[in-house]
Amino acid sequence: MRAVISIAGAYDLNTVSWGNLWAPLEAKDLEQARRLASPIHQITANTKPVLVIRSDDDQSVPVQQAVDMAAALAKAGIKRKFVRYKDRGHMRLTGEVVSEMLAFIADVEGPQQESK
Repeated sequence: MRAVISIAGAYDLNTVSWGNLWAPLEAKDLEQARRLASPIHQITANTKPVLVIRSDDDQSVPVQQAVDMAAALAKAGIKRKFVRYKDRGHMRLTGEVVSEMLAFIADVEGPQQESK
């Protein structure tokens, strides 16, 4: 894996209103299991570059989760890009999202050398 692309993702399951619905069958401590499944708590120096795409008016996951994730990535020195729209609702694959994804992939991959 070279990078992560996250569109309208949840980054902390313990802080979203529906997070308690996610309950692994074998977990004894559900809060800890949700923490382990939450990307914001798994950032390390080895975290791959992350593209976060979010809209302010997403009703499924508060935009603050994306803001917090981008800040945590920045604090850890991880290459990231945060694309924030105001009025796209719960994001999905659209032409503009695909354009952002391709630009991010090109940036992560760097200049490609021509083979002779």
